[in-house]
Amino acid sequence: MAAGAALYRDTGVAFPEDSRTTCAEADAVFLGATGLPEVRLPDGTGVSIAWELRKSLALFAAVRPVRLFHADHCPLKGKAAGQVRLTIVRENTEGIYASRWAGTTLHDEVAVNPIVITRRATERIVRCAFDLARRGPGAPGDGRRRVTCVDKSNVLACWALFRKVFHEIGVEYPEIEKDAAYIDAMTVHFVRQPERFDVVVTENQHGDILSDLCAALVGGLGFAPSANLGAHRGMFEPSTGRPRHRRQGVGQPRSDDSHRRPHAQLAGRRARGRQACGCCRTDRRGDGPCPRGRPDADGGHRGDGHHLGDGRCHRRGPLRSRLMNWILSTLRGYESYRVTELPDTVGMT
Repeated sequence: MAAGAALYRDTGVAFPEDSRTTCAEADAVFLGATGLPEVRLPDGTGVSIAWELRKSLALFAAVRPVRLFHADHCPLKGKAAGQVRLTIVRENTEGIYASRWAGTTLHDEVAVNPIVITRRATERIVRCAFDLARRGPGAPGDGRRRVTCVDKSNVLACWALFRKVFHEIGVEYPEIEKDAAYIDAMTVHFVRQPERFDVVVTENQHGDILSDLCAALVGGLGFAPSANLGAHRGMFEPSTGRPRHRRQGVGQPRSDDSHRRPHAQLAGRRARGRQACGCCRTDRRGDGPCPRGRPDADGGHRGDGHHLGDGRCHRRGPLRSRLMNWILSTLRGYESYRVTELPDTVGMT
């Protein structure tokens, strides 16, 4: 379906009504890249189809698994495969991003965007994080199941409420270790001892920033998948690299391929023989072992980017099988989906 910055540049419409309707009727959406840095809305912000879908489909949890598959992909010394393995659980509907279309600019001199944090949404996302930790293997460093709350509660009352609710809900999970850190300190902890962390729960903007930092620890944005989950539906988006890497064969995101098979599996369960949408074709694709050496661009490797499916049908290499298990583990309870795919308009999601 048509959507994104290139469409907005050409037609003045970023997300046509027929595309919106199709997404609203689907149980899951696979979202390709939809932004262009040079294309801006009248208020100066960029085109974000992902943001619109998260809001309109009530996808309250962005679950972002991060895992190091090969030591050569990590910029830190002495980190072996599997030594970085954590999940960021980002609240998707509130925070400062909730005021994306509610900000105020006065005379081109002052701009204001309020931050919104509610008890209801915080309880929901914190429980999601603890439930995820409960069924996970624990932190790679010590094997402990641990949930870390990240905020800036020493500065703003809204984030103090977020942490207060975190500790209240944590009482319901006595077997899981509770931890908390300020957002600025957390950037240091992730670099110095990423193996200590298991599940990290945080507000919208903080989760947006931390997930990119963690992606850099495991090879780049191309290794950074994201599942946006609501009560009954989901949207899956890879980090697709920078627009300048388009058609250069260096920005192939493995996270893109990693989302398609769970779509296909989940769609197949509901369809029971009916044909699901375009993503299902990728269930027949395989890939080889994770390439050695440091990735180019945002997790790609030299080549045309199609090596994930070239002549290796029915063969699932280590990267794919491990990443599939990792992502699918976040989807228990989402037993069936019908799939809709948005095309890959150049840019970042």
